[in-house]
Amino acid sequence: MLALSISAVLFLIFGYNAISFGLYLLLFIPLAVRLKVTDGIVVSSVLVTHILVEQSLSLHWFMNEMLLMVVGAGIAILLNLYMPRLDLGIKDDQHKIEQLMRQILFAMAQGLRGESPYLDHDRRFDELKTALKNLEQKAGQNLDNSLLKSSPYYLQYTDMRLVQYRVLTQMKRHLIEFEGTNEQSLELSKLVEKTALTLAEGNPAELLVQEITAMVRAFRKSDLPSSREEFENRAVLFQFMNDLRYFLEIKRDFYQEYGELSVS
Repeated sequence: MLALSISAVLFLIFGYNAISFGLYLLLFIPLAVRLKVTDGIVVSSVLVTHILVEQSLSLHWFMNEMLLMVVGAGIAILLNLYMPRLDLGIKDDQHKIEQLMRQILFAMAQGLRGESPYLDHDRRFDELKTALKNLEQKAGQNLDNSLLKSSPYYLQYTDMRLVQYRVLTQMKRHLIEFEGTNEQSLELSKLVEKTALTLAEGNPAELLVQEITAMVRAFRKSDLPSSREEFENRAVLFQFMNDLRYFLEIKRDFYQEYGELSVS
């Protein structure tokens, strides 16, 4: 209706020519963007060209364009009902993402125990980033293809894991700077390993948040370091610990809001 109204006014003023159609596009496209109906720009403009070709603003042609829109949209809605859902592919991507996160956390736990130094070129981060992008695309497609059920759960899940991915990159940078082991790093490695073992879509993470919070409080009350090297290690470890707490809080907050929508 917006497209036909604008074009009708311009055709009456400037005639049925390319200049009028160009002015129509200059007015209609920004308005469509402002009204967040950009999906209709191309279709509506095609309908306007019918008016331009016929050089008539009669009620007959307006009704003809409206019926064409109804037929096109109606067929699209019917076909959308038979669009294949992407749930299975999304679940596979979820399992892959969670598996990669578990592997990264297990490797971090080993680094905290001094069993093997954590390396900067961990390829699992690239694999995780790619998997998250794929999941984001599929989640968006799945939402667009759902006419009767349009839950944004999978998109929210993807956003949650994307934020956790960024936190993991921070944890990686801190762990690379950490050298040796101490009592706190050994305790923290157990919690990181426990986080890896229990990392899952349906895990509320509340107990883990409580554990890491208690560990942070105990860390603050511990004796001050006696050397510069120990001080730097403690500082890096404290940053890592806070990042892990944020990592777990992200999952806890997500579960509190969307946990009921998760599918085991």
